[in-house]
Parts: sequence; structure tokens; C-alpha cells
Amino acid sequence: MRFRAEPYIEFAKKAFAREATYRIEVLTEVISLVLRVYLLRSLWTALYAQNVAPLGLPLHSMITYATVALLMSLILEVDGTRAIREKIREGTIATDLMKPISLPMYFFSDGVGQTLVHALLVVPSLLFALFLVHIDLPASPQAAVAFAFSFLLGYLVNFFVNFLMNAIAFWTLET
Repeated sequence: MRFRAEPYIEFAKKAFAREATYRIEVLTEVISLVLRVYLLRSLWTALYAQNVAPLGLPLHSMITYATVALLMSLILEVDGTRAIREKIREGTIATDLMKPISLPMYFFSDGVGQTLVHALLVVPSLLFALFLVHIDLPASPQAAVAFAFSFLLGYLVNFFVNFLMNAIAFWTLET
């Protein structure tokens, strides 16, 4: 049997549309992210004003690290695999298992759709951080490619660990 990607691309599109449905929620999320980036900068600036830089780490490096970590965590914050637990609890997982699709690939494509919405929400905050908070850019194009590759691997590990933890509900949920 040959793998067909078309259904999973459609699942990702539907998840994207579902996540981006409420424009006010999207707008408030963007404003919230920009505010969080500004607050991170203010917090670290205040902390560094009172103390010597720990281990010789300059302020702008700490702000860059904290901002990138915040924005990455928001992109990785996808709760699509929680639907597995809910479907098991409700019993609807049985009908999903009978469908002619790969259930892990379905949840993965759903998560990709959600992640794309979160990534688009992060872009204004990243631009704000680049221009107004002055975070550092990667040192070289190779470093940027290595970062993107490691982020992709981190996304895959995050998905599979979440999938595994939620799939354990087959044996542990309400037994």
C-alpha cells in the first residue's frame, strides 16, 4: 500500500483554519506575545542593572536567549495530541482506528496545522524583538540552518513524546 500525503495535508489545512478562526483571539495573542517580549527585556535589564553579569554573559545575549526560548516554546505548545486522550475517554477512538488513515499521521498533520498558526503569531513578536528589543541574529548562515534543523528535530521529538504519553491512556485512563 502506497503512502498518500494528500489527506494529511488537508488535515493540516483544516487544523490551521480551526486555530485561526477567531480573529480577535489571534490579535490578542499577537499583542500578548509582543508584550511578553517587552517584559522579558525589561526584567533582564532591571536584573542586570543591579548585579554583575553572571559568568560574563552580556545582557543582550541573555535577552536574546530568553526571547528565542519564549517564542520557541510558544510554537512547540501544540495540544493536538491531547485529543487522543479525549477520544479514548469518550470511546470515539474506535471509529478513528477503523478509518483508512494512519492515526499517528493524522494527529501529526493536525499538530502541524496548529503549529503553523502559532508560528505565524510569533512572527510579529520576532520582528518586534529584532527591531525594538535588539536581539542578536545567528552568527552565520550555517548557524541559522543548524538552528532550524535542530528546531525541526525538537518539534518531532516533542510530538512523539506527547503522542506516546497520550497514547498511554489506552492502559491508564479510567481503568
